Amino acid sequence: MGYTAKQINVGDQVFFNSTQRLSNHDLFWKVVEKKGSKLVIELKKYIWNEDSMIDITEVKGVLKNS
Repeated sequence: MGYTAKQINVGDQVFFNSTQRLSNHDLFWKVVEKKGSKLVIELKKYIWNEDSMIDITEVKGVLKNS
């Protein structure tokens, strides 16, 4: 199932397959910003010195922030 920018909000958590830049092992990551079809995911708080960006087409699952 593909997602659109309208379906994902800042504060939601997204799951995506590993990319060349980032290995993802069955974790959901918090969206901290949206830039068009790109999502900025929160990594700075956990493992990196900066947050990372993925394309919305890479999203495989969403946990809504209720």
